[in-house]
Amino acid sequence: MDAKIGAYGALPSAELPTTTTRQPPRRERLACLRPAHVAAGLVAIAACAALAERARKFLAQPPAPPVCDWRAPDYAIVGGGPAGSVVASRLAKDGQHCVLILEAGGPYRGNPDFGEAWDLGEIKETDRTKNPAPTDVPRMWSDVSRVDNLRWPITSAVVAKMVGGCGAMNAMIYLRGLPYDVARWNVSRWSWSGVSSAYARFERRLDTRGRVARRGGGPQRGWAGPLATRRAPLYEQDALAQAFLETCQAAGHTLVTDFNAQTSRGNVAGPYHFNIDERGRRASAYASLLEPIQNAPNVKVITRATARRLRKDHGRGVGVEYVVDDDDDAVVVRPRRGVALAAGALNTPRLLLASDLGGRRVGQNLHDHPVVPLKLRLSTEAFYRTPGPFAAFSENGAETLWASPGTSFFVKRDALVTVALLRPQARHSIELNVSDPYGPPLIRRGPQDPTWYQPPRCPESFCRTDTAWVEDSDAAVLLEGIDFVARLTETPPLNGAVDVVDKPPPTDDTARLAWVRARALTNSHWVGTAAMGDRKDDVVDGDLRLRDEPSVVVADASAIPAIPNGNVHTTVLVVAARAAEALLRTSPLYNDWN
Repeated sequence: MDAKIGAYGALPSAELPTTTTRQPPRRERLACLRPAHVAAGLVAIAACAALAERARKFLAQPPAPPVCDWRAPDYAIVGGGPAGSVVASRLAKDGQHCVLILEAGGPYRGNPDFGEAWDLGEIKETDRTKNPAPTDVPRMWSDVSRVDNLRWPITSAVVAKMVGGCGAMNAMIYLRGLPYDVARWNVSRWSWSGVSSAYARFERRLDTRGRVARRGGGPQRGWAGPLATRRAPLYEQDALAQAFLETCQAAGHTLVTDFNAQTSRGNVAGPYHFNIDERGRRASAYASLLEPIQNAPNVKVITRATARRLRKDHGRGVGVEYVVDDDDDAVVVRPRRGVALAAGALNTPRLLLASDLGGRRVGQNLHDHPVVPLKLRLSTEAFYRTPGPFAAFSENGAETLWASPGTSFFVKRDALVTVALLRPQARHSIELNVSDPYGPPLIRRGPQDPTWYQPPRCPESFCRTDTAWVEDSDAAVLLEGIDFVARLTETPPLNGAVDVVDKPPPTDDTARLAWVRARALTNSHWVGTAAMGDRKDDVVDGDLRLRDEPSVVVADASAIPAIPNGNVHTTVLVVAARAAEALLRTSPLYNDWN
C-alpha cells in the first residue's frame, strides 16, 4: 500500500484496497428507513425521557426522615436558648439526624407563667392581638425577667428558664464583638475574618422602614440571614435620644449610625441595633431558627426537663441524665453521635462539675460587664415622651410600644443611664451547692485570696461591704464613666434639662470608689466558665470539644475566654455555630474561621 506524507504524519492515500461489501444504491438506502422504525425510535426516546424524569424526581426528593429512638437520638442538646436553637437548627438541617433538645423551663408560647408577665406590664386582654407571647412584645423583657417561674433562682443573676432562653427576655441589643476581642482570646483556628463572616451569616439587616437593607453597613454586614437587626423603630422620634447624641458630639465624640460596622468603638456615639423584625416584634434565635423546625419528625423538644449530670459509660459514649418536672425518677438519654451543652455560663459548668468532667478549670474565670445605673431627672418637658398606648400593639406591629430601647425609658419624668465596664479585671467562679448538687449553682465572688476585696473605709452611711463584683481598678474605670455622664448633663443641649439624681459624693477618692463598688451590679453577661484554649488544661479546645470527652461540645458563653466588647448574645450565636460544625465533623465552615 502506498502512502502520502502530510503535515501531521502518515495519511492513508486513495490507493487503499476497496471493500468487497456492496453498497446499496441511494434509493435503496432510503427505502430501509420505514415508518415503523421511526415510530419505534420515537417510543424509545420517549421511554428514555420518562426514565430520566423519574430519576430526576427521585434524586430531587429528600431521603425519608429517620425513625427516631428518643432514648438514643443522634444528638442531645442541653438548653433551648439562643445557643441551643443555633445548634439544633444546624444538626437537624438535612433531616437525617435525630436531634433532642432538653429545656428546663416551659414553652415559649402557651406558657401559663406568662400571664403574670402580662399583668406586670398592665396589658389588657383585648390588647393581646393574635395571641403573641409576652416576649414577642419588645417592651416586655423587663417584666418577663421579673417572673420567678421564668428564671433560675440564682442569687444576683437573671438567667432565663424557658424555651428561647435569654433571647426571649433580654433587651434585644445586637452588638458584635471587635477584632481586639478575638485576638485577646488567642485561640488557634479563631480569627476576626472568620468571626465577622459568621456574624454576617446570621444577620438580616433592616433599614429604618423595616425593609431588608442590601446596601450600606460595611462589607461585612449581612442582609440574607435568619435574624433581623435594626435600629429601634421610633428612634428618630425620641427627642431625648437625639439630644443625648448631640451632646456626645459636642463633647468630642464621633457620631456613627451602626456600631456593628465599626472595628473600633473608641470615642464614638450612636444608636444601638436590636433584634426587632419587620413587624416590630422580638426576633429571637428561637423564633427564627428552632421554632420553625421543632415539629419536624427528626426534632423533639422536651420542656421542664432539667439535666442533672452527664454519665460516661465505658465504651458507649456519654449519656445525659435528666428529670421532668422535678420527678424523682431520672431518665438517661444516650446520644449516638454527641452532646451539645448550651445551658449558659452558670448552668453548663454546674453540669460539668456534677459529672466530674472538664478538668480543674471548670467553673473558674466567671466574669461579666458590671454596671452602675444612674437615674436622671428631667427638669423640663422638652425631652419627655410618654410611650404609646398598649392598645396600639396590633397586627401591624409593635412599634408604638418601643421608642429607642437602651437610650430612654421614662417613669415619672425619670430616665436611666447605665455605665458599663467592658473589660473587667475581676473574676469569680461557679460552685456546686453541696446540699443540692443537681440544683442551681452558687456564685463565689472574687478569688479565694481574702485580701482581694478590702472593705471600704468611709464614714458615710451609703457605704456597703456586701458586694464584690468589681475590684479597685474596675471601680476606677466605672468612676470615669460616671463623671463623663455628669459632664454631659452640663453640656448643651442637655444642660438645664437633665439632672443626675444620685451621684458620687464630692469627697476623697476612697469614698468615691466605695460609692461605685457599693452600687456596681451584674449585667448577666456571664462568660468564661468552660473557656476554650490551646492549653491541655483548658476546658475545651478551639473546636469547642471537651478535652477529656470529645463527643461533648460546649456551645454557649461558657466557652468564651474573655468577655467581648459588646453584648454577649451576638457572639454566643457564633460560638454555637462552630460547636455544631464540630459535632457534625464537617469542614466547609471551618475554612471561614481562619
